[in-house]
Amino acid sequence: MTKYNFLITAMYLFLTIGQLLVAPLSALVPQGFTVRQPKCIYLVDPGPCKEWVKVWGFDYLTNRCIFYYYGGCGGNPNRFYTKAECLETCRVYDDPNRKRRKDSDDSEDMFESDIDDWDHFEL
Repeated sequence: MTKYNFLITAMYLFLTIGQLLVAPLSALVPQGFTVRQPKCIYLVDPGPCKEWVKVWGFDYLTNRCIFYYYGGCGGNPNRFYTKAECLETCRVYDDPNRKRRKDSDDSEDMFESDIDDWDHFEL
């Protein structure tokens, strides 16, 4: 086998293995949804440990970042330490496939900061 044939074979194997790893993830995304990075597909997972820290995860069904408490080990790649990092990495802007109600507006976004900080509220 020549050096050229070896390189072609190696490149083919690399691309084939890459497709095998990415294809199952793309199968998890419902038709009509757009995801910017594969790690944005995962459901948030706190992991098995108990060293709780507040982190952010992306919910591709609502196109929003939500906070949750991560246990410090395990889990999956859908974990960000700031909301800004989560939005920058995963949020899809002006997705033409995403349906919106005709009566919906952006007023719900002004309440989002209150929802994000609900654990700071005092009764």
